[in-house]
Amino acid sequence: MAFERFLSEWVYFDYRHRQSSLSAQLSWMILPERTLTVEIARVMRKEDDVTANDSQTTISSKLSGSF
Repeated sequence: MAFERFLSEWVYFDYRHRQSSLSAQLSWMILPERTLTVEIARVMRKEDDVTANDSQTTISSKLSGSF
């Protein structure tokens, strides 16, 4: 499981936002040489300027395995 948070600022524009991401990965070993992995990630983004009134949430998932 991982958590990341960073702030970004553009010099050309007066543009500041916060972005946080959370991801988790779970793996199962089905047989000695076969695995199944599920990964889920969520990215949350919000503007610091309340007049911009913009927030975004992205959720993605990935299913992989070796058979």
